[in-house]
This record gives sequence, structure tokens and C-alpha cells, in this order.
Amino acid sequence: MKNEYYFNLLVKKEIPPNKDHEDIFFKMFEFVMGGTLYESSSLDSLKDILCEESYYIAHNLVTYKGNKAIFKGKVVASEKENLVSFLYKSAELDDLRALLIAPIFNEKPKYVIYLTEDSCHFYHKN
Repeated sequence: MKNEYYFNLLVKKEIPPNKDHEDIFFKMFEFVMGGTLYESSSLDSLKDILCEESYYIAHNLVTYKGNKAIFKGKVVASEKENLVSFLYKSAELDDLRALLIAPIFNEKPKYVIYLTEDSCHFYHKN
């Protein structure tokens, strides 16, 4: 399976070279798996939820070899304004993919937004 989704409509920031993209993704992925669904939102309500300036955006593309999950997507970083614009443009073009979005973090995310083609979910930890 190839990941042909390159976030071409998104103005991206560089992720520091010491950050592992797979590690960033799985921290967000695990957060969603163990987090509490706080709210199911629409794309329009994201502007109110996104209160930090910079975010990781990961294409949620995972395959499995046995029980081992293998990340096949891509992780990028972007500013809030660019992210919101990207999401609206992608939805307008019917090119919105399954994404995990979290404020830039070091150890673990404060919250994660799980966005699919049809819905938007906000996860947090108590």
C-alpha cells in the first residue's frame, strides 16, 4: 500500500530532524485508543477547539503485520490558520482523508482530534 497523500494544499513547517515521525503518530494513535471522546464535532467547530498555534497532522494510514501496527502515512506540522484553511479546501475538493491532529508536543499530546471523511472527534485524557 502506498501513501500518495502529500498534504499539497497545506503550508507546512519543518519538523525538527530529531523528531521521529512514526513516534509522533503512534503517540497520537495511542492517545485516541485510550482517550475519552469529549465531543463529536463538525469541521466548522474546529476553529473553536484549535487554540494552540502549531499542530502535528498525521495521515492515519496503518497496516498490520501480525499484531504489529506499521505506520504508512505521513506526519507534517503546520500553523493553526494554515491547518484550518487546508481542511476546508480539502473538504471542498472532496479530498479529506483520515487524519490525527494534535498540538505540537514533546512527551504526549494534550488532546487529539480524529478527523475522517464524515466526522470529527475530540479526544482528551481526564
